[in-house]
Amino acid sequence: MKSCQLSVVSCQRTFSRRRHGGDPFSRRVHAARDAGFGTRDSGLGVRQIPNPKSQIPNLKSPVLSPLPSPLSPRSAFTLVEMLVVVTIIGILSAMAFGALQMARETAREMATKATIAKLNNVIMRRYESYRTRRVPIRIPTVATPRQAAEIRLAAIRDLMRMEMPERWNDVSDAPGILPHLVVPLSQPALHLLYQAKYTSTPNENYSHAKCLFMIISMGSPEAMEQFHQSEIATDTDGWQYFVDGWGRPIYFLRWAPGWSPYSDIQFSDATNHHDPFDTRRVDDGGYALFPLIFSFGKDTNSAAFVGGGIFGNLNMGEDVHFPDSNNGYLLPDTICGSGPYVTIGEPDPTYGAGATGNITNHHIEQR
Repeated sequence: MKSCQLSVVSCQRTFSRRRHGGDPFSRRVHAARDAGFGTRDSGLGVRQIPNPKSQIPNLKSPVLSPLPSPLSPRSAFTLVEMLVVVTIIGILSAMAFGALQMARETAREMATKATIAKLNNVIMRRYESYRTRRVPIRIPTVATPRQAAEIRLAAIRDLMRMEMPERWNDVSDAPGILPHLVVPLSQPALHLLYQAKYTSTPNENYSHAKCLFMIISMGSPEAMEQFHQSEIATDTDGWQYFVDGWGRPIYFLRWAPGWSPYSDIQFSDATNHHDPFDTRRVDDGGYALFPLIFSFGKDTNSAAFVGGGIFGNLNMGEDVHFPDSNNGYLLPDTICGSGPYVTIGEPDPTYGAGATGNITNHHIEQR
């Protein structure tokens, strides 16, 4: 009996040493058990609610490592890291800005081509109508067939000049005297309307652009429905004109023989591409001319602003009279071979290397 009591006392002492001594983990486990964690009520079998304070970890325990301090030196950027990040952001911003600029330029160019294509359709319909246009003249019975053909060709060209003016001279000049006749061509009604508008609000700036708008708005008013307000600008004098994607005027030349070497549709070849309005071939040097509608494009070096007007990289002939005022407004014999129109449309190297950046209706991909 005494030996059994010694054994029980020995076991109790061993258990007590294990509870209060030994490794820290064992002490922590026994402390949790003393707090009631994990025990069950012997009568009801319900888990006792542990003490919340007993579950808070001991921050002073050597087993738990301390949390990193928010003020640790590694939580901030170094100067080198900041410079690297700023450099990368700058490079990406420059690349994005360049791509955005290219997209804007492409959009402006496409808008310009679309506007010129619409203008080309309207102008070419009117231009082609002169092939079958009735000329209000009476050819004398004594005139030879060649003389009659010369009279008709001169009358057609003067009608084009008055109804499709490209400069203010075309608006203000009276009808020219027809060859072999002593009377001029009768003035068409559309030319009288142009003169009334020009006389009421005369202006010399952007004459080629304003004449184009006048032809479309007064000669074909139904065509104005296809143009958006963003394609039209108003000058300080009240005159309007069509603009390209950069907000600059779109210009018009009825006859531009000087542009032939740069055109995809106009060739200075009177033999194989003769003037379609000269059915009898009385103008030996005449070849097919097409109206030139153009923008200077994105190249700002292609244009120079002089005296409030714009003079681009093309010879537009600001003071050209189709009827020669020196000999009583006698109509010229030809447009292509000689006379004031020969160099009209020729690139002028004074303002740039040429007209390669121009957007025109003479380029097939831009029509």
